[in-house]
Amino acid sequence: GYAVADSHRPPAPPPPPPGAVVPPSQLSAHHGGPQIAFYQPFGDSETVFVLHGVGWMPGQPITVTLIGVRSSPEHPIVDAAGTFSYAINQNHEFFRGGLPLRSYRVMVTEPDGAKAVSGFVVNHKPPH
Repeated sequence: GYAVADSHRPPAPPPPPPGAVVPPSQLSAHHGGPQIAFYQPFGDSETVFVLHGVGWMPGQPITVTLIGVRSSPEHPIVDAAGTFSYAINQNHEFFRGGLPLRSYRVMVTEPDGAKAVSGFVVNHKPPH
């Protein structure tokens, strides 16, 4: 994922090349601005895609938007270290069943306008 910083924060580093996946273990708030990444960037329609963020304003609610679908009605609160984790569709907030097969882009925003975008791919149905 990559981050776009607002005017109240130091500039973010340039985004990774298109299609690059940054594992959460490589995210660092020291790189300037908020960042997000998925622990697992691809999987089947029943995979729980866990989004992790660093460099966010502690105590602020964030909005998670599945671009082209909708925003989650849940607004996780950033912890004191400026981090959060959020499981996409765990409570079926975007789709009643499993996630449909396709590529997804996710945008996270906070009230001051800071935002970051990342993505994941649902590329097959689970075996039954």
